[in-house]
Amino acid sequence: MFKYLAMKKHSLTTFTVVLFLLGAITSCNKSEVTQEVFVDSYIHSYPGLTGAPVYAMMHTAYSFSMINSIGVTGSTSPASQLVPFSPDGLSFYNKPDSAAYKTTVPAAETFTYNVIFSDGTLATRSNSTGTKAVAPVQQLAVNKTPAAAPTDLTLTWKAAPSAEAYKVRIFYQDPAISSKTLIYESNFLVPKDNATDLSIPFPLNGLTLYALTDLFFEVSAFIFEEGKDTYQSVSIVQIRYSDK
Repeated sequence: MFKYLAMKKHSLTTFTVVLFLLGAITSCNKSEVTQEVFVDSYIHSYPGLTGAPVYAMMHTAYSFSMINSIGVTGSTSPASQLVPFSPDGLSFYNKPDSAAYKTTVPAAETFTYNVIFSDGTLATRSNSTGTKAVAPVQQLAVNKTPAAAPTDLTLTWKAAPSAEAYKVRIFYQDPAISSKTLIYESNFLVPKDNATDLSIPFPLNGLTLYALTDLFFEVSAFIFEEGKDTYQSVSIVQIRYSDK
């Protein structure tokens, strides 16, 4: 099923995105703060209203020093401003609206990030993208297994043909509030091939703290830039599991 289960080693950072582009950046530790900024532009996809994949360009940036603003300009795209992911001024991303997502993959492009730190220091970084894109996984499903005497909730999906790795996350949504809480996140999962259907069992006794009608299962598929530690393309599919 999976060749091995391992965290992909990145010298910079690991970026993940939530459905509808509520971006999140993994936590990092650094003993000495420097005015460095790490950027990544990549193709993001998810299933459109018809079920066919739609694509848009995603821009992300983070630093260990506070940033006032980040503008991004493409070699053929107009300038745009990134928005803070959190109030600390350390992480930024763009938030394309639904009209930005197209059924065609964005063209290859080089993007320039113009950064202004909180003390007025300026920095410029660039990142290029290709046209290789990963489509969302198909037939994502969650079922109790085995059927006769269930002990697990098993997540299954059909492989995305070009995916180099996957990541699985589970969210719980309290019925009293609208926000979701992340309760599980896998390491990067590297498949043994791009044809075999995939599955992961989750013991039911480990989910007893949560209502089984308020769980959301998410599978992200990734392509990495060749020879680099950044993403070329990311796709996301999320479904709700109901025990009713």
